[in-house]
Amino acid sequence: SHVIARALQYYTSTQSPIWINHVNLPFWSQFDSKVHLGEVLTHHDKRWRRLISELAQWSEGFWQVVQKYQGVNGQLDEQINRDTGLPQGAKNLTWSYAAFYLASLDRADACSSI
Repeated sequence: SHVIARALQYYTSTQSPIWINHVNLPFWSQFDSKVHLGEVLTHHDKRWRRLISELAQWSEGFWQVVQKYQGVNGQLDEQINRDTGLPQGAKNLTWSYAAFYLASLDRADACSSI
């Protein structure tokens, strides 16, 4: 979720164009099947705004997972098992909290611009 929040923050604060290339085409295609290789979407384009909105909605799903599985006192485990959905791994890792904190800052900044 931190990477997504950072991307949202970047696009919303800089209003940077979305350049569709062979690396990111599969990623952006999940939000808009009409994007194509070589396309450049600017913040003036309705499709740019829709892609950013879809990215924000997708990001919300990750926040909901974190909220669902955090411990009683906000404890964060290292991982969530993809098969069982249960928290696993090391508990209370500093970088888990740092990533959550930084993602929260980026998310707040991005949400204020959407």
